[in-house]
Amino acid sequence: MESIPEMQEEFKKNMSSILKSKTPIDRKLQLCRYLNADFIESIKYAKTNDLNIRELYNWLLGNKAIKRLAYTRKAFYGLSGELHKQYLDKKTGNRMFFPKRNFFWNIKEVKEIEYRHFFSPYTER
Repeated sequence: MESIPEMQEEFKKNMSSILKSKTPIDRKLQLCRYLNADFIESIKYAKTNDLNIRELYNWLLGNKAIKRLAYTRKAFYGLSGELHKQYLDKKTGNRMFFPKRNFFWNIKEVKEIEYRHFFSPYTER
């Protein structure tokens, strides 16, 4: 896995090339959203801090090409917010377990009658 600064530079380079391309505006927006999602998917298990994502957030907010395109499509303003929101939704951080336990692990939340009903080998469905 590459380091986060290398991936950030690659993200910035790819985003700039998309914004400079001569494709239709709707296609540019679609490609930018895809690039956001792809970047977040590639770093969601990496040990990052929020400052790395905040730096990209500020870069997207201050990008002049995005500001020019936002005059015609307001959704370009939302690219930075989408990036940050996707990061917060997908990051795992140092969590070893999910916040809600599995049905099998937490029997005390489920009544014994329901538990026996679901896991009885003689139940017909």
